[in-house]
Amino acid sequence: MTAPNITRAKIAKQFTLTIPSHWLCAIINGDDSVFDYSNDRQDYDAFQAFCEGEIPENAILDPADIELFMTYHDAQPYGVLACNVTETLVTVYA
Repeated sequence: MTAPNITRAKIAKQFTLTIPSHWLCAIINGDDSVFDYSNDRQDYDAFQAFCEGEIPENAILDPADIELFMTYHDAQPYGVLACNVTETLVTVYA
């Protein structure tokens, strides 16, 4: 994902997501090599479905500094069980 030109861009919407913490590197940096170490195809498939369904292409993510262990989070509908999550502010530009 590339950052939009924020000097002229307007914020279309902002919302928060509770995202599994081990996914954040892959989402923010576009580096899904983290899944090579876990060798968990189901987790990778859930990650891809979550990104396609929840994170707009022109979004910028700002994760909080605190991790929490949660059973019910925004990736749970994609088959992800309880895990450490990070509340992340998602800003979408128009």
